[in-house]
Amino acid sequence: MIAHGIWNLARSAAEFRRAVAEAARVAKPGAGLFVFTFSRNTLPAETEPVAGRTLRVHGILGQPQCFLTESQLVTEMEVAGFAPDGSVPISEYNRPQLDRSSPAALR
Repeated sequence: MIAHGIWNLARSAAEFRRAVAEAARVAKPGAGLFVFTFSRNTLPAETEPVAGRTLRVHGILGQPQCFLTESQLVTEMEVAGFAPDGSVPISEYNRPQLDRSSPAALR
């Protein structure tokens, strides 16, 4: 089963959790799930969450979206019944590189 770049489009934590629950519902026992989604780290560091949200939700493209940390994603998957495959690391691609020479990097 593949979830490619769709779950961050959820407009709320509840909508995100319904989508994950639906993936768990239709998955055969022992099925693998490949998740590709945008993480919190794809946003600029100064991006603030929408107040009162349990998942980091921020409106870009004119609509709210869910951007989770790695630990939030793993927790949400586990709640739905999925378990990480320890032989396959969780990887973040396109993560902004910290400019070590900037004053902000020294804080």
